[in-house]
Amino acid sequence: MAYGITIANKDGVSLIDESSKQVQTGKSGSVTPGRFSSDSGSVSPSSAVVLSPKSLDASFLFIKVRQASGSSQVFPMDVSCHKGTVSLTLTKASGGASGSNVFYANLSTGTPTAQGVSYVSAGVNAGISNSSFHDVGIGDAIPGTSSYVSGGNASAILLETGGSYSVKVTLDKTLTSSISNGTTFVMTKDVVFFTRRYSNAWNSGWVLDFVFGEVTNNEDETATYGMQVFDSGGTLAWSSNRENFLIDSVTSGDSDLGVDASGTSYGEANNEVPRFGAEIGDASNWEDYWTLVTAYGFCTFTATGSGSYGGQRSWGAGYIFCPPGNGDYANSFFTNNPWGTSNTLFKSSSSANGVCMAPINLSYYSTPVSGAGGSGINDAWATDATRTLVIGHFI
Repeated sequence: MAYGITIANKDGVSLIDESSKQVQTGKSGSVTPGRFSSDSGSVSPSSAVVLSPKSLDASFLFIKVRQASGSSQVFPMDVSCHKGTVSLTLTKASGGASGSNVFYANLSTGTPTAQGVSYVSAGVNAGISNSSFHDVGIGDAIPGTSSYVSGGNASAILLETGGSYSVKVTLDKTLTSSISNGTTFVMTKDVVFFTRRYSNAWNSGWVLDFVFGEVTNNEDETATYGMQVFDSGGTLAWSSNRENFLIDSVTSGDSDLGVDASGTSYGEANNEVPRFGAEIGDASNWEDYWTLVTAYGFCTFTATGSGSYGGQRSWGAGYIFCPPGNGDYANSFFTNNPWGTSNTLFKSSSSANGVCMAPINLSYYSTPVSGAGGSGINDAWATDATRTLVIGHFI
């Protein structure tokens, strides 16, 4: 070690040193995943949508289920996460005088749009929920601020609750001219659509908790206690005042529904119900464990016009949570592949806490799609990719 402090485990593996990486957690909340599509056109509840403060390509998303009310868990719970975008508007409301670098703003969002939904006749959503002052994003350039500072657009270096306004923004540059009240700055932000099987209910009283995080060396600590480790350049490498994600389980497998084997000219999917899972924790602490979202979006689409199962279907990469109290993941139900043979995954015991990755049937339109000679079409994405299930807890 050239600088700072090193803490190693009993095997000599460094746990904390000047090159440590920490996940800086920010925005968190709870949603109930909704439906993306419906044969009848009436979708209730629609999929929940949450704005990510930073680009999803540079962020981590952690999820888990939790019993917020009620007395018992009645069925495993599924979710498929999908990327999209939305416009975020900052309307300046106070502050922002020349020579300052602070202003207050109110936030508003446009209509969120999911990726790839026109292809699969899905995308119904309930609009943005869990809005937060975090939404602006630390370090993201705010378009239009170049008119009020020197050297290009300014970025936020600190975001705080704005009291009677949505957010207090501290910029990385000093304002060279005042910003008038009512001035708007529009940013394009990533969002996550939280969806579930098109026809199933979500357990009453249960929610899906989420936390967004990113690996940073931002020194945003305000506590006067604890321990910090800096590298030789004076940059924060580790702080005891942050929540650290400790990985407890990493499992790899194939959880995507293919179309290249048993599928025929009628456009069917393969005769399979792919899935894999992992168990972690116990009945006393299972709510402490989070799953890192490593797969977003659709994996399979079919459009068939002949046979017993005509219509259009889509599947998304998904997660199934099975807390203590149930013996299996009901993955065959959630995948709902009409051409597949049941392949239910069971836990070692009903008292175990488990998470399973499996394709989730997100949309179904029963009208047959007739092609020449009764042919159909199908498509699949990343079905040769290895999926990774990462489970851990914050300490």
